[in-house]
Parts: sequence; C-alpha cells; structure tokens
Amino acid sequence: MAETLKAVPSLLSVETVVAVLKLIHSCDSSSSLNDPALLRFMLESSVAVLQDANGRLKDVQTSGSMVLATDAQATRCSIAPLIFHSLELLTANVVENKPKKVKQIKSLPQLCVDSIEQLFCFGVASSTPSFLSHISELIHSTFSELDAELDTYINNKQQAAEASKTNSNRPLDLTSTQRNQMSVHVGMIKIESVFVDLVSKGYQTEALSIVKVMDHLVDLLDEDEMKIHTEWFKNICYEDAITESPLIEASVQLHIRTSKTLTVLYSLCTDVRRFLGDIEEEDEETRYTPPTDTPKTPVSVYAILSSLNAVKSVITVVLGQCKQFFDEVESLLSRLNRLHPSDLFCNEDEVITESDLGSKIGKLEDDLYLLLTKQAKIIDELAQTALQETETHNLIKLLIQVYKTIGSLTKRLIPLKQSIPPRNFSKLVEYCAKSLTTNVYNLRSFKQGWSKDTKSTASKESKLVPLLIFNIENYERFLIKLSKATKVDFMRSVARSSAHDFKINYKKVAAAHKEEDEEQEGGRGGGRGKEEDEEEDAEDYIFLALPGLVLETALRFWLLI
Repeated sequence: MAETLKAVPSLLSVETVVAVLKLIHSCDSSSSLNDPALLRFMLESSVAVLQDANGRLKDVQTSGSMVLATDAQATRCSIAPLIFHSLELLTANVVENKPKKVKQIKSLPQLCVDSIEQLFCFGVASSTPSFLSHISELIHSTFSELDAELDTYINNKQQAAEASKTNSNRPLDLTSTQRNQMSVHVGMIKIESVFVDLVSKGYQTEALSIVKVMDHLVDLLDEDEMKIHTEWFKNICYEDAITESPLIEASVQLHIRTSKTLTVLYSLCTDVRRFLGDIEEEDEETRYTPPTDTPKTPVSVYAILSSLNAVKSVITVVLGQCKQFFDEVESLLSRLNRLHPSDLFCNEDEVITESDLGSKIGKLEDDLYLLLTKQAKIIDELAQTALQETETHNLIKLLIQVYKTIGSLTKRLIPLKQSIPPRNFSKLVEYCAKSLTTNVYNLRSFKQGWSKDTKSTASKESKLVPLLIFNIENYERFLIKLSKATKVDFMRSVARSSAHDFKINYKKVAAAHKEEDEEQEGGRGGGRGKEEDEEEDAEDYIFLALPGLVLETALRFWLLI
C-alpha cells in the first residue's frame, strides 16, 4: 500500500494522511504494525502536512485571513491524536524502527516526536489569546479525556479558594485566557507522562523533542501552574534515569530556566566538584590523572550526574549560562557608557530629576555588583575543580571575560570619587581578592602541569594564560586608582600577582584605553541624529524599559534569587 500511495502523489492530501492513519489505528495494535513501511511513509507525510499547516498559520500574521487560520488549525487538530496514538503503539511493541546500517533514516518513534514538535512549536510562545486558544484547542483534540481532568482541576482550585476565604460560596470566575492556561497545564501533565514513558523504555533520543515541547509550553502557564512544573523539572534532574548527553543538557537547561535562581547553578557546580574532585597542591612531580565514571565523592543533590559524560554536559550548560550572563552585563555597560542615563530610564513624556536619575543608576549598579558576586561564587567552584582539557580551556576564556567586566565596572567608579563606595561593590572586590583570584592562580598552575601530560597545543596556552593574567592585573590597576580617588584601601585583601614568563606593555594598554575613552565620549555626543543610532536607541528602550525592573528585563531571571 505504501508503494501505491507513493505512486499517486495527488492522493497525499490532508484527508488522505488522516484517513490512512485512522485506518491503521482502527486495527488492533499487532496488525497495525505489520507494515512498518506504510506507517513510516504516513508519519513522514504527516510531518510534511504539519509543516505546511504551520506555514499557513504564520501567514495569517501578515494576511489576517481567518479562513486560512481555521483551515490550518483543523488540520493540526485532526492529526494530533493520531500521532500520539502512533507513538503509544510503537513504544508498547517491538518494531523494526529503521533499516539496519542506515543511520540517517529516522526511527518510527522519532518521526512521531518530530510531528509532536511540529504540533506545539509552530510559533513563538506567547500568552496572547489567539496563541493560547490554538494550543488549548490542540490539547483538547489530542487527549480525549482532558475535559474531565480539567473540570476536576478547576473544582479542586475552587475548593482551595473557598478554604482560603471564609463565607465565600461564589464560584470561581475564570476568563477564557485563564481556562486556556489551565488546559495547557493539564495537557503538559499528559506530555510529561509521555516523556517518562519514552525514557523508561530507552527512547532517550526521541525524548529530546518532548523536552523542547515542554520548554515551549511552560511560558504559557500562570505563576501557580508554573511552580508545579518547575518542581517536576527539578525532580527529573534529581534522578539518574537520563543517561544521554543531549537529553541531560536540555533537561538541566529547562530546570535552570524555570527555577529562576542562581542557587541551582551553584548546587550543580558543587556536585560537579564532588564528582571530579578538587585541584590539589601541585608541584613539579605531580601529574594529571584523568577522571573516571567513579565519582571522587558521591553527589549530594543531582543524581543526573551519574557518569563522566553527564558531568561534562552539565559543565557545558553552566559555562554557557555564565557566559550568557556576562555577555548581557557587557551589553548593559556598553549602553550605560554610550547613552545618556535619561535615555535609559525615562519615557518620552516623563520628567525625572537628576537626583532621582542618580539614585536609579546607583541602584542598578549595586544590584549588578550583588549578582556578580553570586556569579563569582559559581565560577569559583569550577575553578577549584579538577576539570578536563576542554572544560578548563572554556573556563579560562570565561574568567578572562569575568575580570574584563569587573575591571570595566571598577573603571566607571574612578571619576565619581565617592567617599563611601557601594556596599555590594566592596563585597565583590573582597570575594575576588580572598577566593576567586587565588584559585585562578592555582588553576593556572594546575593547567600548566596538566598540559605537559596531555601535550596540548602551545598556541592556545601562549594566548589564553597571558590574556587572563593581563585582565586580572588590569582590574587590580583600576583598584589602585580607585583606592587613591576614594581614600579607601581596596587592595588590603589583594594578594600579589604570581611571577609570569611574559611582559605586559602598559604603554600600549594605556593608548588602547585612551582610544576607547575617546570613542565612548564620541558615542555620547552627537550620534543620536543618525538612523542607525535611532534603531539602537529603540533596542535600548526595550532592553531597559522599566526602571524598577531594569535588571530583571535586561538580565532575564538573574535578579530572582
């Protein structure tokens, strides 16, 4: 039959795909899987049909055709339950999923989850009524018993509301948006059960697409439902059921994103350090010992760190999250240096006094120092960990960015000559001096001895290590200038730099800083009349739209600690 359908392309309409899939599912599970080639062909066709429907839904944004949107949504709703049923049949029965020795051909379950991803990730997730309505309708079409479970959930919520308010017998009033959000919540519970079923039966590659779907849908939930699923994502990382690196990375990223707290990153780094062990005192006789799947010390929180590959995946995620944070800080500093403060905190019709503007800038920077201190503690954990070559290399690149950023922040304070420096800045300086910088120098010694064993390329070492030391010493040079300007000894806790086999040309550095300052002054001047600068100003306005939530907007969830 598959050959017949392939020979007649005109039959491959939405109606044909739906009709054949229904025919397959109308048989009992054993007979419906007697022809895997037919099922494969129909699943591939369903992916193509969904891609076409998603394209038509996107076209609605420009054309505004409700007929087009209704037709595309009807296609999606008719295919959705058949796709989930196909996945259920395939994971419950042993089927020849793909021809042997042909790696590029996807398995049948993979085709199913590809279709599921097409169903739910067809646009940018937003809580607009139209998008929520599409997703809610799709979920109701997919899971036949959803209505009863949704009613139960709403009744339970009504009882909780009545218990919290005495003498309240009024029924819970729900808007259409709230009801749609609850539908997404109940639907996500179903999708989470699909994820657990796939992982338990060894379909971890296929489960990756389900994580993408959950990552997409979680933004549609309200705060109460979000907490429920955040707890579920956390429990996934607390267990050791997941073993494949891509799925570990996706699961940990989803846990970090939904938890909205830096404590998660710190706990992950602590467990990584427990697994790999500490950097011990090095001497010339010491040799690097590659880590194994046997942890130095059992992890205390995240059982997902069950192997060396899992640890590598988590380190990749943590370093990526930290780099993203410092990229955003650098972008913020660029805007603070380039634009006038009133452009960052005022609307066009809003009038703000200089004193209010100064307090807003001060609050912004003080919050930034607090976040940098917390980030420094996270990175410090990794700096004390016996990492492998690639991870150590990436950590050093991140440390270069760390010291460059705090050096820029220190430089900003010098012209102000404040007699009392910001409290959180003092904490940042003290932590870096007493802990982070000391451990960075130990990491450098560790890497030098370890590089001899692994025969790393000398070019990487000759560039990265001097650049790291330069940024540390440049930051300390700004601290000395700030100490003179404020009469506060910021260098009291700073240890002397270790000897190094290269020389920093400070004349070139000074010339480079002078040129940088001139460019920044020029940017503050007359550049606002140009079209390209107006576009950048518009981006800045979005980036720092609300004065009270500046960091929460600019740095995503980093303030929610």
